[in-house]
Formats: sequence, structure tokens, C-alpha cells
Amino acid sequence: MPTSNAPSGHITLVFTDIEDSSRMATALGDTAYGEEIRQLHNARIRESLAGHNGYEVKTIGDSFMIAFQSADDALACVCDIQRRLTDPRIAATDRDGTTWICQVRIGVHTTETQLHPDPSGDYHGGDVNFAARVESLGVGCQVLVSANTHRVADEKPHEWMSWEGRRIRSFADPETVYELLWDGKSRGEPGSGWFPGWYFGEPNAYVERPAKQDDVFRAFEDHRLVTLRADGGMGKTRLAVFCASRLAGRFEHGVYLVPLEDATPTAHGVAESCSTALGIEGATPDELVAGLADREILLLMDNYEAVAEAGDEVATFLASLIRNTRAVRLLVTGRSLAGVAGLEKEIGLDDGMTDAETRELFLERSRLHGNRSDWTPDADDEGWLARLFDLTLRIPLAVELAAAWMGDQSLQEIVEELDAKPLGSAAALPSGSVSLNDTGRHRSLTRCFDFTYDKLDGLTQQGFAALGVFAGTIAVESAAAVCALETPEARDLLLRLSRFSLLRRLERKGESRWSMHRFVREYANSKRVTDEPELRYVAHFTRIATENGGAEPPNDESRRAVLDAEFANIVYAAETAERLCDWEAVQTLSSQTTVFCDLRSAWTAQRTLNERALRAAREEGVPGNEGAALGNLGVVYELQGRWQEAEGCYDQSLAIFKGLGDRHGEGQTLNNLGIVYRLQGKWQEAERCYDQSLAIKRELGHRHGEAQTLSNLGIAYEQQGKWQEAEGCYDQSLAILRELGDRHGEGQTLYNLALLREAQGDVSAALEVVRDALSVLETTEDTMSRDKAHAMIARWERA
Repeated sequence: MPTSNAPSGHITLVFTDIEDSSRMATALGDTAYGEEIRQLHNARIRESLAGHNGYEVKTIGDSFMIAFQSADDALACVCDIQRRLTDPRIAATDRDGTTWICQVRIGVHTTETQLHPDPSGDYHGGDVNFAARVESLGVGCQVLVSANTHRVADEKPHEWMSWEGRRIRSFADPETVYELLWDGKSRGEPGSGWFPGWYFGEPNAYVERPAKQDDVFRAFEDHRLVTLRADGGMGKTRLAVFCASRLAGRFEHGVYLVPLEDATPTAHGVAESCSTALGIEGATPDELVAGLADREILLLMDNYEAVAEAGDEVATFLASLIRNTRAVRLLVTGRSLAGVAGLEKEIGLDDGMTDAETRELFLERSRLHGNRSDWTPDADDEGWLARLFDLTLRIPLAVELAAAWMGDQSLQEIVEELDAKPLGSAAALPSGSVSLNDTGRHRSLTRCFDFTYDKLDGLTQQGFAALGVFAGTIAVESAAAVCALETPEARDLLLRLSRFSLLRRLERKGESRWSMHRFVREYANSKRVTDEPELRYVAHFTRIATENGGAEPPNDESRRAVLDAEFANIVYAAETAERLCDWEAVQTLSSQTTVFCDLRSAWTAQRTLNERALRAAREEGVPGNEGAALGNLGVVYELQGRWQEAEGCYDQSLAIFKGLGDRHGEGQTLNNLGIVYRLQGKWQEAERCYDQSLAIKRELGHRHGEAQTLSNLGIAYEQQGKWQEAEGCYDQSLAILRELGDRHGEGQTLYNLALLREAQGDVSAALEVVRDALSVLETTEDTMSRDKAHAMIARWERA
């Protein structure tokens, strides 16, 4: 690129990027995406550059790198870019009717050092990396500006919001970044994608605990696994999130929160939770360790007690994650240690907060709830504060519960009323949470729960008890359904309970949801006197699963979003339905979410749902449902490489279908059993099962099933080096799939045929076939197969 007009010296760099461009391109197809999104996006940005002295350095995919001699020109330009991109908006509709809107995030940074263009017109150095990192903190339609740009530019023409303490990846020190409100609206907290939803935007902000924070920071100097151990309500998660946010700049590949509360207590279950947090497919423990071998990341594993019952199995996985990776570090919170001998550093929190920290927490919350921002305790108050600290044992959750009433009572009245309350029963708290050494502490916490609960009016008490049925976050509509309220009444209930520190409000993408601390939820459940809320909970989430799940992949973006948001509740609704002996609901919740679990790679949750469906079928005495549940369970074991369990499930399923004379179920199970044998290299058994399956499907005229089994048989032949037989199977399968118009199956079979050509040593023919496969797959939603085809083409073109 010509460099005569390239800025030089202390320049201002701008990076732009289209949000969610990969998924958008996948849904629309490359041609439509290029014509309807990228071309318009590029043209409008270039129009704006021409009018603001902008120098286009380069484009990187869907991103622009732009340089300006003047910071004021840069700010004027980015505002103009956002206005051009949003009015009129750039949008396109995919084959499923989903509309995709082009939304761009922009980062701006004025260099600390003098930069000069290289012969190609490009720039290099730390300032360039910093500018790109500022952009990466943002979301669509957001403009983020570094502190240096904010300092040197004329800020008067613009409206701003400052965000302090932001962690810029690969840069050690926290930074203040400024959001340029180009249309008067903030797009939210920058760089908060990994944080739990309640951490930002909630009024009850974290109060620092300097001594414990320093303990964590020092521990990571010598250890790669640090565990914050304490019982519930002691502030483990808040402390861990704060420390992780301060450590984030040290990790090139980021920080990830791994909630374990709903994880299955096995090594596979924990690996699956890690995979979900990392945004990758559900990996086995060994696959996850291999995938993270060279990654420099921090995993914050929250609520370890939920998987502690697995004992050595999970501890062995964590030890492998440390020993077999270069720079993975783990920050664990839990009521017990992770049990990784020789690698783990414990930081205990059971002594509660210091007096100074307790005082700061109480004052902060009191000023919030009492609407008294300037309140300072007088001499008389100090004595009451000291007594309050003794009554609450300096437990953070207990202190918050007491402070929530400062808007309605004086400090003296709160302390006297709390002091008059008898110590609560430890039975109201989570099972397994109380030991001989902490019984007094938890009875004190229960007393604070009693103090708050007894002050609620009757309807709020009923609503609070009903909300204890939720396992996941709570949407207003779901609260209304479970509490049998109208939507406005449900919203008022949630806001009241949040006001008294019994709920936390979350906000993501403009939607409010609420969460309940596990100890609070167990207390709420102890107050419920009827199973009506549970019945309504099951009915509500059965309807949610039915409307948004099904036997076909939920291609509609809104349906997937609903299932994602409600997944924890759907899984728990199946558990609740089983406890209530509602076998039909168990079956429905399992069957309606099987495909979604496959897409989400949620193998552990899928196995749990299928196991419940199996028990339900046996309780109902419906053999067909039992056979189907066993088959689904076998698929999960197969996907996890647990061959023996998979074979056992398929054998039982096969016997049931044969006994019922269900030829369709028999044929499909034989096909699945063949896959398990093939994956183990048991060729004779695999071919026998495929041949029997093929005969049944031809007998039934099940053409799609016939093509599926032919493809599987072709793979078995190919893996044995039986090239001619494999090619014959693929050709037959392709003919059927083309006859049926199954583009997805056709693309996958062509990909298999390309692999066969490669195995035969004919790379030229393989390249031709895989290009045919890709052209077919471009018309489908199968991004994984498309990615594999692209990778194959790239590999062979390099060769």
C-alpha cells in the first residue's frame, strides 16, 4: 500500500470488527454474506474514512485497521462509522428466516511511542497490540477508547462513560478505558464476558479483602492450583472473581469461569463443564488436557463441593491438567480441598472477614439499602456494630442480610431484634455442609435467615419458598409460572427479594434474570409446605423444552437461546419430575432435548436425562420407551468412548426390540452396535451388525436408514483397506441421498469418499471430491463438517 499519506509519529489507531461474523457467514453462506453484509460494511467504512482523513492500513478478514494523524479526526470518524452502519442497518436473512444484523465493535488508541509505517504501509509494536486488545473488549455497536486517546483528544464534543480497572489481555496492569457514547447509549461493561452475570451491574459490589487477596496472588507465584476453602456464605466466589480479574492480564489466552454446581461428579462431567466454559465441543478429560497443553489460561472452578463426592477421579483429572500442560492455572472454590496432593495450595476463609472488612461491607450495604450515601456511625453506633459483628460471626452473607434492613430500621433496632432471635437449626442448610466445628457458625447464619424471612409479608414468604425450586437462573416469566402470579407481580416479587439480599439480579443482553445462592435456596426449600410450586416448575419447563427442542436441530437462533438460558432448569425439572413420579414429563424432557444436548456436546447432562427416562420407562412398564432410552444412553457412552457400557446398552435395547417385534428399532440398534464394534476394530462383528441392519432397513423400505448404514459399512471397509467394497458402499449411499435430497448426508458421504481417495494415494482425486463435498455442505448448517473440509483442502493445497 502506498505510504505517502500514512500517518507518522504519535498516531491514533482504530480497529473494527463485525460481531459474531463467523456464525453469520455460516448461516448465510459465503456468497450471501459477502454480497449482503461484507461489501456494504466495507463500502460505508471507506466512505467515512474519506471524509475524516483516515488511512486504511489493512483489512483482516472482517476487520479494519485504520490510522489517523489526529485523535479528534479518529473520534469523529468512528462516530460517523457507527451511524452509517446503523442507519440504514445492514442485515440479511438466512434460509431459516433468521435475520442477521451487522453490528461492529471499535477500539481506539493513541500511541505512547512514535510509530512509522513500514514499506508496505503497516505498523508494528506494543501500541498496535494494545489497540487491538481495546477493540476486543467491546461488543457490537460499542466504541471503546484508551485513556491516552481520551487524554489527548478534545472530549467536549462527545459523551463518555469511564470504566476503571479493565484487564487488557497480555498487558499486566489494569487500565481505564472510556466508552464513547456516540448515540447516547452505553453497551455495557467492557471485557466482562467471562464474569458471572451477577458480578457486574449489581448494586451489591464487592468489598475488597486485602489480606486474602494478597494470599491468593502470592500463592500463584509458587503454585498452579490454589483453592479457596470455606463453607457457604463466606464470600469465596466474590473473592475468587475479584482475584481472577486482577490476574487476567498475566494470561495470554484469557480467564474462564467454570461453574461446577450443576456438573456431574465425574472427571468427564468436570471436563465437559470446562469445555462449555471454553466454548469448545464437549471434550473427554484426555482431549481437554491435550487441547490446553500450550495454552496460558486461568480456570476459575467455582463450587467444587458439587463434584467432590467423585473423590480421586476428579482430583486425578485436575492433577493431569496441571502436570501435562505448560501454563494452565486453576483457582478453585469449595467447602473442601480438591485433594490434589503436592500441587494444591489452600487458603482458608472460615475465620470470616476482619473487623475492618466487616465494617466496610456493612457500611457499604447500609448506605445502599438505607438510601443514606453519607451515613457514618456515631459513637453510640460503634457499640451496636461490634455486637452485630459478634452475632453474624463476620460471615459476609449474614452481614448482608442484616444490612438490607437499614432502610427500614435503625442499627440498634436491627441488632436488638437479631439478638432476640434464637440460634437457627443447622438442618435448614445444605446437606453435608455442617461439621462439628462449624455448627455454631451455620446456626448463626440460619438465625440471620430467620430474621429476614420473619420480616417478609405472607405473600413474599410464599413466593420466596416457591422460588427455591429453581436450579438455574430465574426469568420473570418463569417466576410468574412457578409462583402462579401475573408477570408484573412476579417482577415485583423478584425485585423485593433482591432488595433484601435473598436474590441477585443478573443482566445480559438487556434481559434481567435472578439467581439464588445455594444456601439461600436450601433455606427457601425448608419453608415450602406444598409441592404445587414443584408441579408448576415441571410443567413450565416441560413446555419450554417441547416448544424449543424436538427431534430436529433447533436451527432458529431464538430457540437455541431459550434452551441455552434454561438448560440447567430443564435438567433439574427432569430430576424433580422423577421425584414426583411424573414419568411422562421425564420422558418428554429427555426426548425433547436429546438433539440439543448433542449440539451442545453436553454428554453428561444427556446421560443423566436418558438414565432418568430409562427409570421412568421401567416404572411405567413401557418396553418400547425402555428400549429407546437404552439406545440413547448407548449413544452417549459411545460418544465418550466407553465401549463396554455402550455395548451393554445396545444389547439390552436390541433384545427388547426383538421381543416386541419392532423391526425399525432393531435395525437402528444394530447399526449403532456396528459403530461401537468398528471403533474398537472388531471388524467381523461390525460387518455382521451392518449387514443385518441393512437387510432390515431394505425390508422396511427405510431409504434414509439404508443410506446411513451403507456409509457406516463403507467406513469399516475403508479402515480395513478394502477399497473396492468401501467405494461401492459410498456410491450406493450417495445415490440414495441424492434421490432423497439430503444435502447434509450427501456432503458427509462425499467427505468420506475424499478420505478414501487419500488413503488410496490419489490426492488429486481426493481434492476434487472434497471440493464437491464443501460445495454441498455450504448449503447446510453443518459448520463442523465444513470446517473439516476446509482444513483438508488447506492441508492438501500446502502439500
